[in-house]
Amino acid sequence: MNQIKLNKSKYFSGLQCEKKLFLDLNENIKYKNNRPNNKKKLLELSFEYLQNKYSNELLQLYNSDKFSENFKTQKPFYSINFSLDNKDLRLNYDAIIYKDNKITLYLVKSAIYPKKYYIKELALQKYLIEKKYDLEIHTKLILINKEYQFTSAELNLDKYLNILDCTEKINQILPEEIENNINNIQKQIKSDKLPKKDIGSHCKNPYQCNYFDYCRINLPDYHVEQIPNQNKDLKESLTQLRISDIKKLPELESVTLLQKRVIDSVKSSKEYISKELPNIIDDLIFPLYFLDFETIISPYKIFPSTKPFEPIPCMWSLHREDINNNLTYSNYYKFSGNDPRDGFIEDLINSIGETGNILIYSDFEIRILNMIAKTHPQYASSIKNVIDRCIDMLKITKENYYHPKFKGSFSLKTVSKILGDENMYNMEYVNSGDEASTILIDLITDNIDADLRQYYEKDLLSYAEKDTLNLVYLYHHLKTAS
Repeated sequence: MNQIKLNKSKYFSGLQCEKKLFLDLNENIKYKNNRPNNKKKLLELSFEYLQNKYSNELLQLYNSDKFSENFKTQKPFYSINFSLDNKDLRLNYDAIIYKDNKITLYLVKSAIYPKKYYIKELALQKYLIEKKYDLEIHTKLILINKEYQFTSAELNLDKYLNILDCTEKINQILPEEIENNINNIQKQIKSDKLPKKDIGSHCKNPYQCNYFDYCRINLPDYHVEQIPNQNKDLKESLTQLRISDIKKLPELESVTLLQKRVIDSVKSSKEYISKELPNIIDDLIFPLYFLDFETIISPYKIFPSTKPFEPIPCMWSLHREDINNNLTYSNYYKFSGNDPRDGFIEDLINSIGETGNILIYSDFEIRILNMIAKTHPQYASSIKNVIDRCIDMLKITKENYYHPKFKGSFSLKTVSKILGDENMYNMEYVNSGDEASTILIDLITDNIDADLRQYYEKDLLSYAEKDTLNLVYLYHHLKTAS
């Protein structure tokens, strides 16, 4: 294994998994990380804020060798985006201020709420500083104010940034806990063997690991992890049984109806169909509309009159089927850089008629429509009509149907695997909602290669159409099954 010098404190903020660390450090194994990286821009804004506040008052230091000298002479300074060495460790620090013989550390995170692993990361940074300098240390998080209203005017950093003092929380973390974490990580750094680590809740905490699929390559097709909504007691029972294959499980007590349905379906290799499903399908009112929204979510201003991380609807996809099974398609999209919401809701209301059930998957579209009704009250009555006609196909499926191939998941991508082409979403640029949202932002802000723009647009429109087409297929599958 190729050893590298660690220079990112994220490895020390709380060891998510020894195996993940090994794979992170092994240059031969690389997996794509689809999570958007919003921190770079927030760092720039945070640096701008600190420079505006302290540049006329404090000396800015770029060279960490000067830190000790200034500490000794008690000369105040501030520094941004720097590294400090402590024995064989090197940590990146977002910002530090030394003033009145006190140190204040700043950790920048593109989020609106403080999370436990942010606190652990700050605690580690504080711990290593304390090892070098016997000074009073304060710790702060720089987050984003979710109530900030974007306007056409320049960003007000004093109101946009949410700076939280975490000193009291961090002082409650025992040094022994941090030392133990560091020792475990250093042990893994020196190892040349892939650690043995069972899959578990840590695979998705604090976020889904890049190696989630890699670690499941040799697991049974129907692993007990696929039993949905497991509470602590059920997890402990499954661990004690030491059985990984659902097909080999004995009769379990205290499982929910959904969990029992999943287990029984896998054991029998048969789909589950409720007695109520035929009536539910027969009661649907034609014409049927199959609807899906695409939104963008950004911590930064894309359009005025929005807030950080507010979902902004930019596209909709709509299939319509009449009583004679005639299927038509329409959509809405706007990549011009102008606020799309007026055209979005106007075109939708005009396209969706006054009658007929609207089939959606989850209540996401209802939540977005309710948001539009608040920001665009002139459409409130028409939006209410749309919402009242919506039928949640996810809820229907979860309560009335299960297929072993779902493997415990009810995502539309998973459900679609029983409906026909399993490679339906196998496109070059857009194959998930996250990728669609990221590309939407790039198209709207014109942050995309001009030569590739048409291909991204084509994939995005095709992806949206496939989502609602899958709803059509799901409806027909449930109708046939019932």
